[in-house]
Amino acid sequence: CMLPIVECGGLDAVVQTMQQHPSSASIQEGACNAMHNVGCDSKYLEQFAKLGGVSLVVGALRNHTSSLGLAAKGIHVLGQLCAGDNSVREQLRQLDTVGVVQDAIQEHPDGKEVQEVGDEVVRLLVTQ
Repeated sequence: CMLPIVECGGLDAVVQTMQQHPSSASIQEGACNAMHNVGCDSKYLEQFAKLGGVSLVVGALRNHTSSLGLAAKGIHVLGQLCAGDNSVREQLRQLDTVGVVQDAIQEHPDGKEVQEVGDEVVRLLVTQ
């Protein structure tokens, strides 16, 4: 876990970077990777969500459908967010995250992580 980075304002930096570089799949992937790494602590994921991170991750997946790396990391973050409180799951539902994840699953049939974690994210959003 990258907790010292979080304690120094790392979440704000991740959100700002995602906001400033929406057209860069590699930057969006790196940001999702950073969030996946701090996702070991739910309070950081909640803070990320409060900063607008939920819509940024969904938007990155929606805008960069061909990027397997981004799909894998982004869907992992979505899975971590789904494990949080119900308000985050509701926000994910309102953003049509199920459709975005299903599109990624379809776009990357050989992406094992995308398939497995994507199926779990869809299941969590549909059943909880």
